[in-house]
Amino acid sequence: EYLYRDDDVRLIQNIGAKFIGRAIYRWNGESRLNDANFWKDAKTLIDRVHAFDPDVIFQGCLFETISRDVNRVKIPSRVFADFGLAVEDRTFSYDAMLNQDGKLVNHWGRASVPDVTRLESQLWFYYLAGSYIDLGCEALHLGQVGLIGMADRDLKEWARLVARIRAYAKTHACRKLVLLDAHVPTGGMIVDGVSLLDFNSFPMRIKAIPEKPHEAELQVGHLDGIYKRSKGCISPSGWSCQSLPYLVEFDNFGRSRTPNVADTTSIFVWGWDEISWFSLQP
Repeated sequence: EYLYRDDDVRLIQNIGAKFIGRAIYRWNGESRLNDANFWKDAKTLIDRVHAFDPDVIFQGCLFETISRDVNRVKIPSRVFADFGLAVEDRTFSYDAMLNQDGKLVNHWGRASVPDVTRLESQLWFYYLAGSYIDLGCEALHLGQVGLIGMADRDLKEWARLVARIRAYAKTHACRKLVLLDAHVPTGGMIVDGVSLLDFNSFPMRIKAIPEKPHEAELQVGHLDGIYKRSKGCISPSGWSCQSLPYLVEFDNFGRSRTPNVADTTSIFVWGWDEISWFSLQP
């Protein structure tokens, strides 16, 4: 049981936060979506925050992982209908989401990266997107789109899926639109000069300062950081820019085998992931 929900709400109100990133998601354990309380608790929290500030935007996540537990989640009839498919009485299929050449299968141990070129993967992501939008989310994080798009180099399938999600938001979202972002190590998701994303995002890529124990800095050009690499484009809203706005976050990915050791060639900051390093600061 999560015991800090009241603290979370108080923090949002006290600091005047307007964008609550990664507010709801599943990283495997997909059958939790069958629990009505999962959705009820999330809706209660969103409504509670909107009661004192209706402008706050909550973000749901469509992450780059899928496990066999998804075989226990039934596909709603609306998903088939919106894809122009005959309605079937069945659950999602883990195997049908996998890359046919075996790319990134078991990439996460017992879980894999779903391939966006597979119809089943698009059904899954569309189901998640619609469910989060219906809940009240007005932003969606699309995860590591390069991994999910392992077989979609021209972004054709991503463009098709994004168009479906935006169409759903146009008729179901609170303000009739949804803000999309994703981790983009290449600097963007651009098709014919137009970005598929409203803004880019990426980990902060914090660089340790070896001569100053536990101190670190942000540096342009460090590893694959996005600083000065977000590509110019026409945004989904129609305005043009030389560099699409981007968000960087304290990412979480565990710790290295050498905690408290500086390695400027590693994504770990003093041996820790970014959020853990930050939490350890005095």
